[in-house]
Amino acid sequence: DYAQACLQLRAALAICQQGENVPPSVTATCLHALGQSLLGLGCFRDAQLHLELALRLRIQALGPTHAGSLSTLFCLGLTHHRQGQLWRASQMQRRCLRLRQQQLDPTSPDITASMQALAQIHFARDEFFEASQLHQQALQRILANRQSAPMHRAAALNAVGQCLHRLGLDADAHRQLRRARVLFSIHLGERHPDTASVWLNLAELHLQKRPAYALALARKAHTVFK
Repeated sequence: DYAQACLQLRAALAICQQGENVPPSVTATCLHALGQSLLGLGCFRDAQLHLELALRLRIQALGPTHAGSLSTLFCLGLTHHRQGQLWRASQMQRRCLRLRQQQLDPTSPDITASMQALAQIHFARDEFFEASQLHQQALQRILANRQSAPMHRAAALNAVGQCLHRLGLDADAHRQLRRARVLFSIHLGERHPDTASVWLNLAELHLQKRPAYALALARKAHTVFK
């Protein structure tokens, strides 16, 4: 419940800002958490302002390459992406990925998340080859991690399938999207929006050669989103 979280975090932040001898790192943690919740609510500009302040405090308290600072940088990049500021988002996510690769364990899921965030920016800019390369790297990392959640594998497969379709590799795209659909259906159910998102991608894939089937898939997905 992002709305409830925002109320609680605003109260916590007020205490931090009014209190004496509150470490900047503690205030930064409140700002970061509030920014994340605002991002979840779709309040992107407000989220950006809180995350910018959190990043400034975390860099001062922890340094620019600390995992906490990089987490805030990552979230700040997301706010710019959501606002359509793709160049700024790209710069932030590239820096975040580079520093995470330098500072974190090579198998860290944070590195995978940065790859996926940067891939999504490439996709939004119609740079499908670059997006595909990053999404496939992320997928291989997720598949190599036996502890990765099935939903994460499904989301990665769905993203790879979308990119392959844009590149005209429809047979490969179909295989990846079918795998994503099966995983989402098993673990989230047929009526979940993530499962429906794969149906829409499959509908787009089949639109030219099997329009009736594509229409049926699209209708099935839209019953979930109503």
